[in-house]
Amino acid sequence: MSHESNYDEKTGWNNFKLLLLNSGLSRTGFAAFNLIIIWIMLKETGSPLISGLSDGLISLPLLFSFIVGAYLDKQKKVKHIGILAGLTRSLSLLGLVYAFLIQNVFLIVAFGLFSSFMLGFTSDVINSMRSLLTKLFLGETQYKTGSSLSNTVYSLSEAVGYSISGVLLTFGYLNSINIIFIIFILAVIPIILLKEKERIDVTDTKLNESIKQGLRFILNEKLLKEMLLLGFIVNFLFGAMALLLISLIQLKLNLSPLFVSMVFLMLIGGISAGSYFGKFIGGKLSFMIFLTMVSSSIVFMITSFLKNIYLIGILVLAGGFIIGITNVFFSYTLLKKIPRDLIARIMGAFNTFGLSATAMSGVVAGTIIQIVGVRYSLLIIGSVLLVISPLAIIFKELREVNVPKRGK
Repeated sequence: MSHESNYDEKTGWNNFKLLLLNSGLSRTGFAAFNLIIIWIMLKETGSPLISGLSDGLISLPLLFSFIVGAYLDKQKKVKHIGILAGLTRSLSLLGLVYAFLIQNVFLIVAFGLFSSFMLGFTSDVINSMRSLLTKLFLGETQYKTGSSLSNTVYSLSEAVGYSISGVLLTFGYLNSINIIFIIFILAVIPIILLKEKERIDVTDTKLNESIKQGLRFILNEKLLKEMLLLGFIVNFLFGAMALLLISLIQLKLNLSPLFVSMVFLMLIGGISAGSYFGKFIGGKLSFMIFLTMVSSSIVFMITSFLKNIYLIGILVLAGGFIIGITNVFFSYTLLKKIPRDLIARIMGAFNTFGLSATAMSGVVAGTIIQIVGVRYSLLIIGSVLLVISPLAIIFKELREVNVPKRGK
C-alpha cells in the first residue's frame, strides 16, 4: 500500500523543509489570529456565544476538507493552488482592517466572522496540499522523522503565534491584523520555491468518483474508522479549550491578554517538546490516545478549581507534552496506512469528520459558558472526556497498531 518517493532523497528533503517553513509561518499567523479574534469579539460584544461563533467559523470549512482533498488528489500539480489559497487568505483580512479604521462595531463583528471563515477555508486547502506533497517528497523510511519534525514545527509555530497574540493586542487591534497579514504573505514564498514534478499516477477519474473511492477505502479500513471516531470526539472537546481559557482569563480572573499568551505558550510548548521526543518513543497507539484523553480530562477538571494562573500554566504544559507524543504516533500511522494516490482526500476526511467537530465546539462551549459559567463548563467538558476515554483501548484495530521508536 505504500510507495517510495518519486524524488531523490536530497531534493525530496529540501522540498519537505520548504513545506515546514510554510507550515511554521502559516500556523504562527493562524494561531495568533485565532486568539486575537476571540478576544476582540468577547471584548466588543461581551458575548461568549458570538466569540464561540467566530471560533467555530474558523473550523467550519473543514466540513469541505474531503471534497478539497479529492480535488487535489486529481491534480498533476498542486503548488499553484497553494499559492492562490495563501494570497486569498491574506486579502480576506482587508475588510477587518477597514472596519477598525472606521471604528464600526457592526462591521468589526461582520468582517471578523467573514475573515474567520475565509482563513479556515484557505488553510484547509493549504493543509491538504501539504499532506499530499509530504507523501510525495518523503520516502517510507523518512515518515517517522518527518512526522516528528512536522508536529514539532507545527507546535512551536502555534507557541509563537499564541505568545505574540497577547503582545499584539496591547498595541491595538489594527496593528495586530496588519502583522498577521504580513505573516501570511511571507508564508506564500516557500510554496513558490518548491520544485514540484508533474505527477504520473493521476487518473482522469471524475470528482464524484474520486470522492467515492476515498469513502470506500475508509469504509473498508476498520482502523481508519476508529481513528476518525476518536478524532471527532476528542477534537470536539479540545476545540472548546481556546474559548474556555480565554473566557477564564478575561471574565473570571480579570487578567490582561498577556496571560492568554502565557497559558497557550505553556500548552504549545509542552506539545512541541512532546512532538520532538515522540520520535524516540514507541508503543501502542491505543495506549497513547487513552493516556492523552485521561490526562487532558484531569487538566480540565483541576483548572476549574484553580485561581492561580501560573499553576494553570504548569498543568497545561504537562498535558501538552503527552498530546505532542500522541500527535507523532497518530501522524506516523496515517502516513504509513494511506496510499499516496489517496492521501489528500483521506486526510481531508479526517478534517471533515474529525477536526470539523471544532466548528460546533466553539458555539456549544459559548452556550454552556453563557448558561453555567466558565468554571462549571471546564468541569463538565473534563468529565465527559474522562467518561469516553476507555474507547481508545476498547477499539480492536487501534490496539494492534505498534509505532516504532524511531524511523530514519
